[in-house]
Amino acid sequence: MTAVAPPSAPVPAKRDRYLDVLRAAALIRVFFYHAFPAAWLTWLPALGVMFALGGSLMATSADRSGIAAVRSRLRRLLPSLWVVGIIVVPLMIWQGWSTTSGDETPLRWWELGFWILPLGNPTGSDWGVATWEVLWYITTYLWLVLLSPVLLWAFRKAPLPVIAAPLVAIGVLDGLQVSVDGQPGNVLFDVLTFAACWLLGFAHHDGMLDRIPKRICFAIAGTAIAAGAAWAVLLPAEPGNHELDSSPGGMALIAVGTVFVLLRFRPSMNWLRNRHTLDRIVTVMNARALTIYLWHNIAIALAIPLAAYFGAELGWEWFLVSIVLTTAFVLALGWVEDLSARRRPQLIPGRRAARRPEPAPRLPEPAAVTPGDTPAADPAPGRP
Repeated sequence: MTAVAPPSAPVPAKRDRYLDVLRAAALIRVFFYHAFPAAWLTWLPALGVMFALGGSLMATSADRSGIAAVRSRLRRLLPSLWVVGIIVVPLMIWQGWSTTSGDETPLRWWELGFWILPLGNPTGSDWGVATWEVLWYITTYLWLVLLSPVLLWAFRKAPLPVIAAPLVAIGVLDGLQVSVDGQPGNVLFDVLTFAACWLLGFAHHDGMLDRIPKRICFAIAGTAIAAGAAWAVLLPAEPGNHELDSSPGGMALIAVGTVFVLLRFRPSMNWLRNRHTLDRIVTVMNARALTIYLWHNIAIALAIPLAAYFGAELGWEWFLVSIVLTTAFVLALGWVEDLSARRRPQLIPGRRAARRPEPAPRLPEPAAVTPGDTPAADPAPGRP
């Protein structure tokens, strides 16, 4: 009898290094903006890219595990936020954050729940503003994850109308200068601003963008970016404020146009393999992206007084200190991301364990040959 080969183990999907490079570049832009808050940096829509990559990842998870993908995404997202809250919230209270303090955001006990499940933006004291001012991203990401089962279903029914819907909605609200004071309004604006980027992540996952001719891609992206720039310049939220963040409608259009081009044109990343240090940095930044985002602003806030305390001149030295502090936070707390992803915790992610020598292949036993039979041909290599 001919032996039947056992089913081979599933081969894990290879990471798209181009997407890894995009995520690392987006994180670097976010870091630079918080260190050097120049208005022109806001015109590089790094967060739109991060939301688009999140949408692509969410669609991949949903196709693999259905509604359970929501739980998986939350499991990866929330523990790192909880660690920040466990450390920082008691420090803010110790520093005087209370219901009667003079902070712009006084302590409201019920809002501490947003540090556990950030359906609204987690808040804090003026003393700890570097910690919580960046957490709107986590809230927006959470809402897009929760809405993804419905969004993905609707997107696959009618892609263009579904992508256009949040752009139209944010355009109307921004154009009418609707007030966004309070948690619900802020969250609504943030979700609508970046929902189209999230949906383009769906399109990237489904291969829709690859089917669009390049000239049409350039035309669509150029139109969106030009319209967004005109919107931001002609309809500024505050006269004289040139930051793109102050124009949700302009931000949404420019982010969509940029994401459209970046996800449509995917250059080969083979060159990265020959630059081992850079390749390793990209790997580490992707494995610790959430930790870097949550702690980099705290590192920047600590860098200037720490550099001054040790007598460093406040040139570029404080910026180097902020990088060192961010690295320290990643080394100290990055393992939370490993546990959240159900990986073995590593101090520095991406290290390859020493490989054991593979045993020599076991040769098949010769088949019994009965009189009158012709010996069977040698089996194909690797087959039992």
